[in-house]
Parts: sequence; structure tokens; C-alpha cells
Amino acid sequence: MTHALIVDCETSGLFDYKKGAHEEGQPYMASIAAVLLDDGGAQVSAMRRLIKPTEQWGESTLAELKEGLGAFAINKLTYDQLMSEGVPVEEALAEYDALTDSCGGVAAFNVSYDQKVIRGAYRRNSKPDRYGDRPTFCIMRGSGDLLKQRGVKLGKVPNLGEAVQHLLEREHTGAHTASGDTDAAVELYRLLLSSGLVEWKPQVAKSGGE
Repeated sequence: MTHALIVDCETSGLFDYKKGAHEEGQPYMASIAAVLLDDGGAQVSAMRRLIKPTEQWGESTLAELKEGLGAFAINKLTYDQLMSEGVPVEEALAEYDALTDSCGGVAAFNVSYDQKVIRGAYRRNSKPDRYGDRPTFCIMRGSGDLLKQRGVKLGKVPNLGEAVQHLLEREHTGAHTASGDTDAAVELYRLLLSSGLVEWKPQVAKSGGE
């Protein structure tokens, strides 16, 4: 496998996993970071983008953004920041498309979540959602496997902070930001790659509630 794409997204809220990624009430992508690595784990290129909000987000979500409530109380994204530094989501998707075209697989810490975020953004912008285009690897589950090998018992799959603490032996800085979480995921991916624990799995294209 050559050229892994490591991605993380921050959103405007939480998913209802019984609904499709783009359906009414589902969250919007608020930021995205992605790092393209060669087959040895070295960085080839990267993108880090905030997303400019639009009326499509809905009055209640925009109100939460302006007041720093809900998901925005956690990811600390602000209305002024997104308006001044953000790019249209179409621009971010085009950049992500180019990186995806160059990669052999997409990985993330809880890859199914980030794939759903991106899938929703594609569909809302009348673009092919690329579901099943590339194999995927879940860094969260890989980290859980490595922790078990090392005798660390958490009783569950680790969250990103726990994986960084136990496997990288440091505190996770930049938590709940797309850039900070992607940087941590890249470090974990490199560790899993050197440990022989990166296993790519085909993503079978689905529809409906996906």
C-alpha cells in the first residue's frame, strides 16, 4: 500500500447514525485536515482548512456557533474565525479530492466517523460521495490492538488522548481540532506501520443510512 491519507474533521454537531450523512439534522463539516504519506510514512503533502458557514447550516446551528454552544464549546471554533479564515466547502472538497486521488487508502482515528462527515459534505454539494473508492484503516482499532500487545488493558477501544498517552508517552495537545488530531493520528499511524499492524480493508459501497 502506497500513499496513505490520514484525515480528521470537526463538525457542527453529532450524527444520528440511523440517517444518511447528508439528511436533515445531520451535522456539517466545520474543519478538515488531511496528510498524505508515502509508503514509508513520510509526509508528501497536506491540507488544513476551516469551512466558511452558510445559511444551509440552519438557524439553530448558526446560533450555537455564534454563542459557542454545543459542539463549538468543545472544538472552540468561532463564527468570526470561520467567516474570516474559512473557505467554501466546495474548495475544501476539491483539495481533498486531489489528495484522495493520490492515495492508496484513507485512515483516521475512528475512520467511519470522518468518512461519514466527508460523505455528507459531498452529497450536499451534489458530488459523488466516493464511498468505497479506497480501502480504509482505523487507527483507533489499530491502537487498541497495539495496547493489548503491550499489556495495557483499558476494557474498550482507546480514545485519542488515551492512545497518545499510552503509545506515544505524552499528553495529547490540540485535542478536538482537525489539525491537532490529525497530527496525533499521523504519529500513531507511523507507529502502527512500524509495528506491522496496518491492515487495509476494502470499503463496500452502501447507500441509504450511510
